[in-house]
Amino acid sequence: SNPPELPPAILPPGDEPPTVENPSAVPTNTPPARPPLMPRQNLVDRLFDEPSVAPQAITETKSPFESLENSDLKNLFQLAGASSEEISDVANRLQDSEFASTACVYIERVEPGTRRTPAEIASSKLVRMSYRDVPASRVLAELSTLANLSMTFVPEDFVAYEVDLGRPVNIDLQNATMLDAFANFAKTFEFDVEVTDWGIVFYHPASRKTESREFRLPQFPDHSAADHEDLVAGIKAMIEPNSWSEESGHQIVLQGDRLTVTHQQRVLRQIARLVDQVTACLSLEQVDFQALPLPLQSPAYRFSQRLNQAIELRAVDAMTLDEFAAAIQQSTGVEFLFDWPELARERWSHQVTVPLYFRPRTIDEALTELRCSMQVTFEFLDDRCVLMTTRSSAWGRRSIEIYPIKDLIRAGVKPETVLTLLHQAVGKNVFNTSDRPITCSYYAKPQAVIVYGPQPIQRQVEAILTRLRNKQ
Repeated sequence: SNPPELPPAILPPGDEPPTVENPSAVPTNTPPARPPLMPRQNLVDRLFDEPSVAPQAITETKSPFESLENSDLKNLFQLAGASSEEISDVANRLQDSEFASTACVYIERVEPGTRRTPAEIASSKLVRMSYRDVPASRVLAELSTLANLSMTFVPEDFVAYEVDLGRPVNIDLQNATMLDAFANFAKTFEFDVEVTDWGIVFYHPASRKTESREFRLPQFPDHSAADHEDLVAGIKAMIEPNSWSEESGHQIVLQGDRLTVTHQQRVLRQIARLVDQVTACLSLEQVDFQALPLPLQSPAYRFSQRLNQAIELRAVDAMTLDEFAAAIQQSTGVEFLFDWPELARERWSHQVTVPLYFRPRTIDEALTELRCSMQVTFEFLDDRCVLMTTRSSAWGRRSIEIYPIKDLIRAGVKPETVLTLLHQAVGKNVFNTSDRPITCSYYAKPQAVIVYGPQPIQRQVEAILTRLRNKQ
């Protein structure tokens, strides 16, 4: 019999599947004109023609000008030729600063128009930096603006090691470099720092080490050795498929129901989640999508519980992306990460003013407005963290999700019918791309559909299965 007809799933802008003519292509709408950078006029800019930030605040201030009277900061400004009026103007602005526990001084003379690489900026001299119990999100935003560099965490490490940017940071440096400041910030989370050609990335050192881990595989109904062999073959095909070779040292050894894997931690975490998903699916008696076991809840589903959370933002017409992320984190606890290597390709930077044309009341409104105005998309990493990235990057990433359909089968819907609906709704061409193909197949013994593909596809599959259940 013909499968029931379903209307196409409605997806937010930026989540559309590739075009029929070119399955690997990404929507190529002409991007809007980039919003101008907010003017960053301050004393350091005027004196040295170098984008940077004037000191944000001075601790334990009695009088703004009095606190500068005998300070190293005043001496440096005077050496640079600053007048008393300019020093007084800086002092007044320091007094009005929101961060009363922060003191930053970053002054280095460069020739006008000089372009410096991230490595050169990282080696710049830092006269003094002091933070006392300042939220990490604010420190990260200030460091980014101070150095005029994009900064981010490795998304997988950020989630795996449960980084909390609401955590207070304490830094006290004198006569150091900007790299010392980055490293001190990273140590707050036991992370390391890497200077790249686009900016600064924070990563956990353990995630880049190769190690071995043993997994116990679940027992399938009417179990045979082929079940575990099929699971291992799926792991090699879907998780870093090009990395399994003797030369790389990455390998999988199957002995009975014991699986020993040697690889980097981020890959081991993906395998652990897949094994947990299969185990949870096998033990699932009733399919209730409002109360699925945690391993079977996709990151997008888990984050969806937050979409209607209220937010409070001030001055949305004058916030940079970093400041926006810090404000969201302090207002809701939601962590915003930026895929700067990819965003920079489309000319976005940490200093661009957030193009919000109204004050969003919820997280969903904020994401929707940014999707439309910036033509970006978002990848949900877990129930508290979202990554802003480009459409092409989102479609290039792959994840594995398992969707139990025991209830549909019991209701008389054939697995082949479910697959047909998914292929028709998403587009057969999407599943037949030659470059890192997206797969959607039926996993017989756990009675589940397993999808290997980008998160936009995963969100479509979830929406289609939900609508199919509602028609039963």
